[in-house]
Amino acid sequence: MRRVLQTKGKTLEQTQRKYLTKSFSFSYFWIGAWIAPIGEGRVCRTGLRIGSNRNMQEWGSQMRTSSRLLAALPVLFFLLSGTQNLYANSVTFDFSFSGTGITGNGSLTATPVSGNEFLATSISGTQNGFAMTLLGVGTYGDNTNDVFSSSPFLNLGGLSFVLSNGSTDYNIYYNAATNSYFECNSTMPTCYAGEGTAITFSLREVSSVPEPGTLMLMGSGLVGLAGMARRKLFR
Repeated sequence: MRRVLQTKGKTLEQTQRKYLTKSFSFSYFWIGAWIAPIGEGRVCRTGLRIGSNRNMQEWGSQMRTSSRLLAALPVLFFLLSGTQNLYANSVTFDFSFSGTGITGNGSLTATPVSGNEFLATSISGTQNGFAMTLLGVGTYGDNTNDVFSSSPFLNLGGLSFVLSNGSTDYNIYYNAATNSYFECNSTMPTCYAGEGTAITFSLREVSSVPEPGTLMLMGSGLVGLAGMARRKLFR
């Protein structure tokens, strides 16, 4: 008959199984002790709290969820940044144009209308050394004061402005029929398509200012995700 060793009333096999289980749980404790509380478990001879297998599984699941949430933070930031122009309060463009006897440049501020279309609300620049002031929509040459972030940048209505050296109204516009830009002024009899001095025109977006609602949305989204990650991680 096989002799069974006894250790304080327990078989040798039971004793070995007990300390192997404690050793396994102890190694997991040191991995997670600095990251999350272990929860319920056993207490070994040294007084350290040892996590149960169920707690280890829950901890692993929480770590995976937290990793996904943390990975989503830069994605959210990128998406919100990418939609900045869609909800921008104002956009600044640099412009320049030139033609025979005409040289102008500066910047204008515009608000989004739809897609790549913007409505110019103010202008800061010069033509031939004289400051430009934007005129209201429909003031001269059926101006719409619409600008576009991609070529051809202007439409047939164009931009109208007045210079600081007089009261003459000016209009720069794009004629799709000839794929060209023109400038006309109120000293001319009319300002129809194709009339005026031929010019070259360029426009470049330089900055956009998000509306307060967009900033709040971005901030609350980032804070919310960070809070969820922390709650999952330390629960």
